[in-house]
Amino acid sequence: MNATRLLAGFTLALLACLEGVGSTGAWAQSRRSFEPPLEPPVETPLESRPLGLELTQVLGYDSNLLRLGADVPRPATLTERGSAVSRTRGLVFYDQSWSLQHVRLSASAEAIRYTAFSVFDHQALQADGRWDWALGRLWFGTLEAGAQQFLSPFTDVRPFNDAQLIVNRIDRRNQRLTAGLRWAPDWSLLVGVDRLERNNSDPARSSTDLIEQGHEAALRWVPVPDLETELRWRQVDGRYANRAVFTVFGELIPGVVADNGYGQDELSLRVVLDRAGPSRLEAVLGQTQRHFANLTARDFSAPVVRFRYTWQPTVKLGFPISISREFYSVEQLTATFADVRRLALAANWEETAKRRWSLLFDRQWRTFRGDTSAALGLGALASGAGEEVRSDSTNLAGLRLSQELSRLWYVDADLRSERRSSSLASFSYQSRQFFLGLRFVH
Repeated sequence: MNATRLLAGFTLALLACLEGVGSTGAWAQSRRSFEPPLEPPVETPLESRPLGLELTQVLGYDSNLLRLGADVPRPATLTERGSAVSRTRGLVFYDQSWSLQHVRLSASAEAIRYTAFSVFDHQALQADGRWDWALGRLWFGTLEAGAQQFLSPFTDVRPFNDAQLIVNRIDRRNQRLTAGLRWAPDWSLLVGVDRLERNNSDPARSSTDLIEQGHEAALRWVPVPDLETELRWRQVDGRYANRAVFTVFGELIPGVVADNGYGQDELSLRVVLDRAGPSRLEAVLGQTQRHFANLTARDFSAPVVRFRYTWQPTVKLGFPISISREFYSVEQLTATFADVRRLALAANWEETAKRRWSLLFDRQWRTFRGDTSAALGLGALASGAGEEVRSDSTNLAGLRLSQELSRLWYVDADLRSERRSSSLASFSYQSRQFFLGLRFVH
């Protein structure tokens, strides 16, 4: 009883702090999306149309497709900076519930074409599925799997090395299994295991192929329907295939390798508050510790913070707010980890039943830290270990209009401006994009 009262008091105190954050307009969006909670499925009636199809054609222009600074030298074959872009996408999805079971499946294929950079034309593929299962009212869990194939993003890794162009495709596969026991009306215990595998098509980057296996346990308390609290512990083992070291420009350093398989421990408290109406508050506070068995100079421990709050003053007007701080390791000659902070604000307005506007502002700060000796696997020999070696700030602003033409057809228009400033001038860039798309949804 005392433990329950103590947890309740801590939860209410945390909510009070979060409400103060939300009222001042600070917001949080994580570098990654929030992980789906480990929760029992809700019994829902059968959908009248569980199978759906979506077809999209988008045409647009990007003024700086490869995200290069004005003075960055590039191969002679890359004479242009901007390019027209075409995206053609097909998506099939299935969403069905019966009794206490819920199944979701989806698969998509997208063809991306560039007029000025046809060497980077590619297809992106995705398939995933999830089964929320339950045995009576006591046992529940999830079984999910997914696979994606896409081109390495241009934002951080340049697609060329001197005069050689690099077209690197990434294959990513993941599986996850969870099981839970509800031993009391408001208390549940959950456990889970997962696996992530990532492979690169470029032979020079095959040493960055990753296999990550994790397991977790969580204790959930739901004292009232609109308040959920979860305490989670997660342990991860990661393994690289004798991973190589890269320069700050993403170029391979020949002959330099580092055996940096790692373990990671995470402890987090997650709180979700759903009040009457569409407003919602979600927060995660935690601590992450990563340790390398053969490269201890790269060990780091840091707090992780993720807040997400949606304020809905009217039915037609909403303001999502998000703020986060996270850490992740990097494999560069001068840096061993990155400190990432992010603030995002949005305004969504439903002007009419068929027309919707969205305004977005996203600001991200990244600080890279470490020292050369740690990157080479020699230990922290230099006095500057852990010092800042590079810092970036990125601003993204966008405006989106979505218009329903008929029951099945929609048109979307996006205008965006992106700017990154860096302490290393070659990483600074500016880009503007405009896209116009037509969607068919059935």
